[in-house]
Amino acid sequence: MTLNNWGNSLHNLEDARKAVNYHERALAIYEQVHASTPNHPDIARILNNLGLARSDLGDMHKAVSYLERALAIYEQVYKEDPNQLDIAGTSNNLGALWHDLGDTRKAVSYLERALAIYEQVYASAPNHLDVARTSNNLGAFWRDLGDVRKAASYYERALAIYEQVYKEDSNHPEIAMALNNLGSAQRALGDTRKAVSYHERALAICEQVHASAPSHPDIAKILNNLGAAWSDLGDTRKAVNYYERTLAIYEQAYASTPNHPEIARILNNLGLAWNDLDDARKAASYLERTLAIYEQVYASAPNHPYIAMTLNNLGAFWRNLGDTRKAVSYHERALAIYEQMHASAPNHPNLNLARILNNLGTDWRNLGDARKAVSYHERALAIYEQVHASAPNHPEIARMLDISGLSWGDLGDARKSVSYLERALAIYEQVYVSAPNHPYIAMTLNNLAASWRDTGDARKAVSHYERALAIYEQVHASAPDHSDIAMILGNLGNAWGDLGDARKAVSYHERALAIYEQVHASAPNHSDIAMILENLATYWRDLGDEHKSVSCLERALAIYEQVYASTPNHLEIASTLKNLWIVWRGLGDVRKGLGCLERALAIYEQVYASTPNHPEIARVLSILGLAWGDLGDAHKEVSYLERSLAICEQIYDKNHPNLAIASESLEEARRALKEAQKH
Repeated sequence: MTLNNWGNSLHNLEDARKAVNYHERALAIYEQVHASTPNHPDIARILNNLGLARSDLGDMHKAVSYLERALAIYEQVYKEDPNQLDIAGTSNNLGALWHDLGDTRKAVSYLERALAIYEQVYASAPNHLDVARTSNNLGAFWRDLGDVRKAASYYERALAIYEQVYKEDSNHPEIAMALNNLGSAQRALGDTRKAVSYHERALAICEQVHASAPSHPDIAKILNNLGAAWSDLGDTRKAVNYYERTLAIYEQAYASTPNHPEIARILNNLGLAWNDLDDARKAASYLERTLAIYEQVYASAPNHPYIAMTLNNLGAFWRNLGDTRKAVSYHERALAIYEQMHASAPNHPNLNLARILNNLGTDWRNLGDARKAVSYHERALAIYEQVHASAPNHPEIARMLDISGLSWGDLGDARKSVSYLERALAIYEQVYVSAPNHPYIAMTLNNLAASWRDTGDARKAVSHYERALAIYEQVHASAPDHSDIAMILGNLGNAWGDLGDARKAVSYHERALAIYEQVHASAPNHSDIAMILENLATYWRDLGDEHKSVSCLERALAIYEQVYASTPNHLEIASTLKNLWIVWRGLGDVRKGLGCLERALAIYEQVYASTPNHPEIARVLSILGLAWGDLGDAHKEVSYLERSLAICEQIYDKNHPNLAIASESLEEARRALKEAQKH
């Protein structure tokens, strides 16, 4: 057996490192043997095999270089007749690698070249498996590029060929996989029920095919997609059930190699599902297991995209758990990996890089640094627009416009926020023209309404919220006690509050509260309930019922203290304490209110320890100063106001109204102190 064949055998036995060693030895020999004819097909075949083995080790760039050398040789060998299977096969392999490296457009160009060759070679037998398999892969790549209709057409072509080739055996695994892929395309097109039907047909075939081996990876793949589809339909518990079945199969199938990438992938999906079920701790535990496996699998290639994306997801979960600084550290590690991967092409547009930048923007937004947030979000948006330049109405562009719009709103530019969100809405309405009651449309309407509120146009906000509510009521018609509906009801309440109708605001919030209490019946200490209680407190105060307001806020505070027990210095706790200060002051108990405000300040100083010149700290210091002034302690008043002004001087330009207000407040307090000292 030749060294090259030994390499192939070891590769098939999943010992890629040994395979590389044999292939490299074979290559050295062939280069000696064919020194006078370096463009020899034997050299190209070994280069091709080396590329595949290198890709299994996670060294994608080296793999590409081997395959490109192989392709160049084949092009020389067959320059008189380029429609050769060797060229098609190597182009196919290069397409797969460029897809893994995130350059899906380049991947498509290689696969389209391969398909054109196969169509020529098999012109007399067009229902050939090479045509079907390449069509299937092109479907997957076009789906990643956002052209799901084109993806579906390739999948349908693959399915039609498989059904012809295997007409004597309709329960064939390749038919099952084509049905499975069509299901994924239908899910992406928004027809998730049709997706479920394709996946279920695929599952029935696979279970027949593998009746004697029910723990087969193909069954697991379909169960995984069924989990994703049920997750999209809002039944996350059913999704978890499918994912757990998938995990059980993979653990059986790969019992001898427990650090297998398929196990890592399904652990990742389980983590995402538990996050959707609001159990971020369980989610993080699944993702930590995922990360540990990937770090084992790719120990020789630590800058691997799967490691980066797991770090990216873990960062998001820690953010949900309230530890945004930990989130930043995970996301920065993920970013560093992508920057290493693409060090030779730093301006390379990569979707996963965009996703990490987006998460970093959201982290900094949560930490109160809106400028940093906008900077990351704009970088992410630029990448999405580059990647999807030929399909500008892509949902990922819309999603990024939506998020960037919110960041611009945080910076106080409500008009720019509206313009971004209107662009996002226009794209979603194009993408989901056949499914106008799509949750993404509803969510963008919700965000637009919030931006219109920020511009002061509460009536326009109400009209957008009502459109969003109508969509969510359609989407969740079979489960009307849904958190999406509760969220919009709460927002509608706030908009009516802006219009001065506190009774209508209370009515909407009470409906929202009733839904959230149903949704979170098994976990009554939920932040959604606390948020609505906080808003209700505001409107009860507007209606003159301060006692009801205090009751709502104390319930909200108790919930937040439970939710964030492991991170007691949380912004939600600080915000509620600030609101309690307002109500206690209204009830005449300024000292009790000051206790709440001092606790809030301590939290803000902890949260913003790395950015101590934060506007929220300045705001609370100013309120504390004025409150001590009301109590007659002019020394404390001046001390707090001086600290507030010092921060304002750091963060605002000299013409900013907040700086003027801080300066005037301090001057007035100093005058009052001088007057007091005279007497």
